[in-house]
Amino acid sequence: MSSSQISGIAIFFAIGIATFLLAKAKPKVRNDAGLAVRPTLLIPAVGLLCFAMAAFCLYGFVTSGVLLPLGLAIGFALGGAFLTNMLRSVFVVSCDQIGITGPNSTLLAPRQQSIAWTEVSRIAASWTGSLFVEATDGRRIYFGTTYAGYAHLVEEIYRHRPDLRPSVQS
Repeated sequence: MSSSQISGIAIFFAIGIATFLLAKAKPKVRNDAGLAVRPTLLIPAVGLLCFAMAAFCLYGFVTSGVLLPLGLAIGFALGGAFLTNMLRSVFVVSCDQIGITGPNSTLLAPRQQSIAWTEVSRIAASWTGSLFVEATDGRRIYFGTTYAGYAHLVEEIYRHRPDLRPSVQS
C-alpha cells in the first residue's frame, strides 16, 4: 500500500471520528436561563491547516516558478480566512426565555441580532445546508451542524415553539 493510500485512509477515518464527535458535542453553556452554542473548534483548526497548506504551496511556487502552486496558495489562504473567522464571538447562538440571538449570516461579516419567540415563523435549511430561524419580517439567525450542541439548540427552539416541529404523517 502506498503512502498516499495510507494518507487517504487516515483522512477518511479522521473525518468520520470528527463527525461522530460533532454529533455528540454538548452546548457551550446550558442552564435554567437557556443555552449558548458556537462552532466547534474543529472548524477553525481546519482553517489553520489551510494556512499551513497555503504556506507549502507558496514555497512550491517560489522554488519551482510554476503558477499552479500560487493559485492553490491563494485558495487555501482564502479558505483559512473563512474558517478561522468562525472563532469570532458573533457566531455564538444563544437562546433564553425571551428569544434567540445569533449571526444574521454565515459569510465573513455577520452581525448579531435577536428574534423574540413570538416573532419566529419557521426553522429551515438554506441552500448551503445551514439551518436558520426566520422571523415574520424576514430576519434570520443562522447556525449549522458544525455547532457544538446544535441538536440541543434545535430541541430548545422546538421547546419554545412546538408548532414549528415537523409532523410525521403515516
